[in-house]
Amino acid sequence: MQIDTIAVSKLPEYDILVMCGDFNAKVGISSSYAPETIGQRGLGVINDNGAQLIDMCAGRGQIVVVARGFPTENPRSILGLPLME
Repeated sequence: MQIDTIAVSKLPEYDILVMCGDFNAKVGISSSYAPETIGQRGLGVINDNGAQLIDMCAGRGQIVVVARGFPTENPRSILGLPLME
């Protein structure tokens, strides 16, 4: 993962940056890295991509939200709708 920090730093401070995608980022839990940026529900392990994501968000006063998936009865369905293959 390579975050374009120059482009991000040019955004106005009041803008909210939403980044979507598969960053292969593990952010761990707050006691392990940046307690003001991440919460208590992580897996406790952080990798390089996770550290980059946290550092970028912390520099902008943002929070990190990472979804590992949605609990459903059918793992191939989200919100009750079938996923395309």
